[in-house]
Amino acid sequence: MEALWFFGAIVGIILAIDIYWHRHPLNEQEVHQLSRKRQRNSALSKFDFSTMSQPADPVEKKAMKSQGEFVVCDLNYRDAPSRIAGLLKYKKHEWIVIAFINSFHIRCLWWNKGPDRTQVWSFLQDHSLKSTIRSFDSDAIAILHNHPNPDPSRYRMDIPSEADLRSADLYDGKFSQERISLLEFICERGVPYLYYASFTDSVVPVEPIVDEILKVNGTGVFKNYLLRKELKKTTKAKQVAGESLEENRVGEKNS
Repeated sequence: MEALWFFGAIVGIILAIDIYWHRHPLNEQEVHQLSRKRQRNSALSKFDFSTMSQPADPVEKKAMKSQGEFVVCDLNYRDAPSRIAGLLKYKKHEWIVIAFINSFHIRCLWWNKGPDRTQVWSFLQDHSLKSTIRSFDSDAIAILHNHPNPDPSRYRMDIPSEADLRSADLYDGKFSQERISLLEFICERGVPYLYYASFTDSVVPVEPIVDEILKVNGTGVFKNYLLRKELKKTTKAKQVAGESLEENRVGEKNS
């Protein structure tokens, strides 16, 4: 019992010290950072998706045109990444698939094949891409490509390359001008992995989040402590790339 009491006392002292060091209200910049973090986490939750493996129809898979084609479809966004990953499973070359999303519904895909195992790019010209976005009134675009794995027992192929991240930044710059959200996936062995996401403010408006934080901030030491711990906590908002560019656009709007 004495040992438990001593352990409890130590934990209490550590917690008290932690609260003391985090007792101050958030300043204006920290309120902005926390509100953007909550906004991004909420947007990622809205665009959550199933990772359950979905085997593809062999006939549909074989009929995919390597030089590129538009495909009319009727897909719910939440199921689409796994459905597309199933189509790309066991492909020996890299393929790219672009999904045009409106209110979490997909009625059109574009796909084409890359030259080899290590690279792929869209054959769609910018004017064709923009006209398709307008035709389907798209509010978000999902771009998926596969990483063929020569030896799954030795290699992990679900991590984006520097080229993948540069390409995502490039698309993000284009789509942000059109107020289009962007989600980029790697498909490996039939499973989709989200590695980049950038959202327009309309997905989750930030103003109500700021108001919610301001109502709590500065109303008590323990509430200040909880806000500061939330600000420090690593969440999916940090783990998925795309945040830095989003913050840059926010800064540009406010300058």
